[in-house]
Amino acid sequence: MLRFDYQRHTLRFTFVAGTSRGVLTEKDTYFLRVYDDQSPDMQGWGECSTLPGLSIDHVPNYEAVLGDFCEISNKTAFGAQSIKEAFEAIPELIPNAYPSIVFGFETALLDLANGGRRVLFDTPFARGEAGIAINGLVWMGEPAFMKKQIDEKLAQGYTTLKLKIGAIDFAQECALLAYIREHFPPERITLRVDANGAFRPDEAMRKLEKLAAFGLHSIEQPIAAGQWVASRELCARSPVPVALDEELTAVRHPETVAAGRFCALPRVDRTGRNAAHRLVDDLGVGIERGAECHCAVHGLARQPAAAGLGNGAIVPQQRAVAFGNPQRIFALQSDEKLGLGS
Repeated sequence: MLRFDYQRHTLRFTFVAGTSRGVLTEKDTYFLRVYDDQSPDMQGWGECSTLPGLSIDHVPNYEAVLGDFCEISNKTAFGAQSIKEAFEAIPELIPNAYPSIVFGFETALLDLANGGRRVLFDTPFARGEAGIAINGLVWMGEPAFMKKQIDEKLAQGYTTLKLKIGAIDFAQECALLAYIREHFPPERITLRVDANGAFRPDEAMRKLEKLAAFGLHSIEQPIAAGQWVASRELCARSPVPVALDEELTAVRHPETVAAGRFCALPRVDRTGRNAAHRLVDDLGVGIERGAECHCAVHGLARQPAAAGLGNGAIVPQQRAVAFGNPQRIFALQSDEKLGLGS
């Protein structure tokens, strides 16, 4: 019979990370373990991870909810199924309101199905033969702090930068974009911005028109989620391609989605792999190549464009433990070993 348990792990940031929803100094993530009680040495691992103010399932009792799903799985027919049957039955066990937990169960079962080797998909990345092209993420903060990050990313050789915007004065943010463009034209540096819903609908188009002058690749989630009419209009009229993130996190019915000039589905770790790929099949648009947790990186390794990653510098890069090969991001970035709890 399949058994599930988990371990909470706190990631402590190396700097204060600013978003349009506030600042973060740490976050909890939950590593989910699954094994067959007839062969407990073979274990599959997944990860359930949320961000305060951004994830729809970041709720005060999140850990208790995760524990309840583990307990239900261990005491019901769900755990008596084969790995394949359990994977397909996840939507019956976990409601859409908890996409990060869906993702954790999916990745744990995928790992177990592949022999518990911390490999979700057999790719050159998983084998340690190739890396993933990523963007350099510039976090919100005072202009001097953001400029310092920009200079560091450019010096490190990044050819794609993604700036979080919406927290400081818009004119200052435009000045930072202008600073980059003064030195690097669009054919040398690709620029993306992420507003995390910071713009008001009545000001969004005006700001998008100003941002268009900087030759942006795209803007992610310019206005807050849930404003379907305004989002549809922005996607249709914006001079900057619009990528939707939080807007689509809870979407389960493709007919409610009107794709604009450019539409990126929410991160697979926020929606669950099954839901995200159903939307890909039904809409013919792409999954956003970003991840809030380590496990999602394995799925991104199968995609061809520059990934929306760049959060790595936010936690100490210490030796990988518990999850094996340090070449794989599927690892704890901490010296603490896992002692599984219930």
